[in-house]
Amino acid sequence: MNRKPGSSFEYATINYDILGLIIENLSKQPYDLYLKQQLLEEIGMKDSFVGLHQVKSDELATGNKIGFLREQKYTPPIYRGNIPAGYIVSNTNDIAKWMNVQLGSEQNDTIGEQVIKESHIPDKSVEPFDQDTYYASGWSIMKKGDKQYILHAGENPTFTSYFIMQPDEQLGVAVLSNMNSTFTTAIGQGVMDLWEGNNVKISHSDVYQKIDNIVTILFVIVGCLGIIFSILLLRSLWKLNRKKRTLVALKGKRLFLLVFHSLFVAAILILMLIAPKILLGMSWDFIRIWGPTSISAFYFIGIATIIIYYFFVLLLFITKKVISLDIK
Repeated sequence: MNRKPGSSFEYATINYDILGLIIENLSKQPYDLYLKQQLLEEIGMKDSFVGLHQVKSDELATGNKIGFLREQKYTPPIYRGNIPAGYIVSNTNDIAKWMNVQLGSEQNDTIGEQVIKESHIPDKSVEPFDQDTYYASGWSIMKKGDKQYILHAGENPTFTSYFIMQPDEQLGVAVLSNMNSTFTTAIGQGVMDLWEGNNVKISHSDVYQKIDNIVTILFVIVGCLGIIFSILLLRSLWKLNRKKRTLVALKGKRLFLLVFHSLFVAAILILMLIAPKILLGMSWDFIRIWGPTSISAFYFIGIATIIIYYFFVLLLFITKKVISLDIK
């Protein structure tokens, strides 16, 4: 823990997973089955599912990630224990029903009106985690002047969603996307601003798109280096085969340079392996699943280029050019 419990807000996926486990223990049913039967179907969300394993329809949208400046189909690994933290599969009709329940315009015996109201009460015992925005029971509660907004942004590696509601005017906006993108939130906020006659922020940049742009450029640069080193390595091997280069004993300066070269390349490889953990506190597996597909490609081509470079320079150290004398 990096702070005193209760001193500030920080989102934690595992909190929802623990709640899901509590529901399982109390209901004596799997979480996904309980939620589907006792909540979604009861309030009329019959086309919604809890986890991909419940979906039998061929109309399910394909998830995407950005990579090399375009969308790329991607299927992330499924962790059943993480389903309570998200992974509700739904459509706009069912989401509209859910928002009507939240706004109080549609009464339902399954979820009492008081329970809904209490879930919208912000926890002001800690500082707001965003500008005038506090956390409630799964919702973010934002205050703008005399208006209160209930909102929530959700994401997984290949899908995003954004809900925003204004209870006083009985307004609700929901945006669902089959790509992990911050544009989903920007669109939802923009629609609400348009409806209320406010100025809309036209320009928006997506963090994943920015990362992909940079990594794509680096991929091309490193890939070109890899091709150059491959050509040089093959050329050196050809010369060795044609007796234009010959093996030499490793000693003195050559031995020192070879050891230094090996340690240098080893250090680069180790840094590549541990850099995400040191700089971002993340593992490569996490980045591979959540980041643009170009990152994984860059990682592998980077390692391949370093290895090719190592063997090319190694060949220069352990061989020398054969000098032939023409005597007339």
